[in-house]
Amino acid sequence: TCFAKTNSLIKENDLRLFVDYSTCIKLGQHSDFFKELRSSLQEKTKHYYSIKGDNIIEENIKDTSVYNRLRNISEFNYANLRAAADSIANGNSEAVLLTDGEFIQKGIAEGNETNPYMAGALKKWLKKGGDIYILIEPYEELHKGEKYNKKRFYFIFTDNHLENNIYKNIKEYLKDYDYIKEFHLSANNPVNAIEVKSLDVNPTLSA
Repeated sequence: TCFAKTNSLIKENDLRLFVDYSTCIKLGQHSDFFKELRSSLQEKTKHYYSIKGDNIIEENIKDTSVYNRLRNISEFNYANLRAAADSIANGNSEAVLLTDGEFIQKGIAEGNETNPYMAGALKKWLKKGGDIYILIEPYEELHKGEKYNKKRFYFIFTDNHLENNIYKNIKEYLKDYDYIKEFHLSANNPVNAIEVKSLDVNPTLSA
């Protein structure tokens, strides 16, 4: 069954930005797309949250701007991405999550590679009538002298009924970066509604 989409319950102009303090996001400083997006996020963000391990803290963006915070990322291991996604889904504001998608917990060797840890949060947001855009940017990361092909994820939680939603702003940059893959989830679309039901087995959406 497709979820009915009614008037938006999501606040406009109240963007929450969640930043995974990982090497992946730190290396975003070398990405042209990331740098363009950083300017847009500087303008739109009202609440900035750092994800440092289990600590998800709202940072002061009056004393230190979003732009400067995104230029000064240092690595903290074991980012609790599931808690960050749950916080977004439980809220009623647009949100962007910048992450490498790696939800690694202490003592779990596989690092949740086959665990759809965001499925509950994604479903919850979609059931509200919202939209989720997932942008995937390939990049190279150096580890112990070896280069590895990895991916940087931009999760955009919005609602297309909002006239000035954050995705419309970011979309302007995408036309210049054809190497970035994009997925759109919406319970208002019958095709995507099928994906919503099968998030727990859909490898394309697995971080």
